Amino acid sequence: MAAGGAAARAAAVRTCGSLAGSIMHTDHGVQYTSRAFAEACRSAGVRQTVSTVGSSADNALAESLNATFKRETLQGPKTWPTEREARLDAFR
Repeated sequence: MAAGGAAARAAAVRTCGSLAGSIMHTDHGVQYTSRAFAEACRSAGVRQTVSTVGSSADNALAESLNATFKRETLQGPKTWPTEREARLDAFR
C-alpha cells in the first residue's frame, strides 16, 4: 500500500476504531488496484469497490459527496483547537 494510503488508514482506525464493515470506493489508480492495497483492505475488514472506467456517474457521486462534506463541515469561518478535533468533526 502506498505510504499515504497506509497513513490514512491508520488515522481512520485511531479516530473511528475498527474499520470492519466499511466500504472503500476508489478509482482505478494503481495504488488502489495493487495486491498490497487489496490485502490491507481485507485484513482490516474493509470491502473494496472501484468505479466503472470512464463512468461520469461515479465521478458525479464522488463530487456530490465532496460538496456535501464541504457544505456541512467546512462552511463558514471554522477553527478547531487541534488537528484531532478537526478530524473528529469531519468524521462526525
